[in-house]
Amino acid sequence: MPRVKLTDRFVAGVKADGRTDYFDAVTTGLVLRVAAGGRRKNWCLFYTSPLDGKRARVGLGADPALSLAGARTKAIEAAGAAADGSDPRRTTKASAGMTVAGLVEAYLRDPGKARLRTIDEIERRFRRDVLPVIGELRITEVARRDVRNVFEPIERSGKPVSARHAFADVRAMLRWAVEHEYLSTNPLERMRGPEIGAPRGAFSRTARSRRYGIRCRRFCQSATSALFSYA
Repeated sequence: MPRVKLTDRFVAGVKADGRTDYFDAVTTGLVLRVAAGGRRKNWCLFYTSPLDGKRARVGLGADPALSLAGARTKAIEAAGAAADGSDPRRTTKASAGMTVAGLVEAYLRDPGKARLRTIDEIERRFRRDVLPVIGELRITEVARRDVRNVFEPIERSGKPVSARHAFADVRAMLRWAVEHEYLSTNPLERMRGPEIGAPRGAFSRTARSRRYGIRCRRFCQSATSALFSYA
């Protein structure tokens, strides 16, 4: 079981005569499992289960869909969950077949969410903006690109506030999913959503007032100059 400092270049080019586990020298427990000839490459984490104290392994994803940086992030978060007493295998198995649509239903039924005054509007946004695009995806497969596919068309249609709401709703739901152990990691962590700004060509009330004032001063200056020219 070789131990190496994994790099993107190494991961892309590595091959093996038989199945080989390459342990990352940077992130404790992270392993790149390479099949014979390098035909398949999967990421996994070896850790000590908090349930029975035995050595355990949990899959994190496959290369190249999951990059080295992403694998390290997932490994750190999964190891943190194990340290807090939550076995990552249990989380993965419980949510392996759950779709985004199923997670939305569980999220909206949560007693803490159901008491929100805005819960009806949140549900409408999910059903209008999110479910038609990624509702059939398994929650373990959701990536940042999928979420961009939700809010970018809304943003391009000239609705930046709605785009921001769609992103914020999905991000809040995935954070809730991690907290309630439907997911071991949040794929949107540290992701920036769409910016809300004034539409192109539009002016704020202050800007419009300033331009009006400039025009008035120019008119007065022109009128004054014309008056003195006749004097």
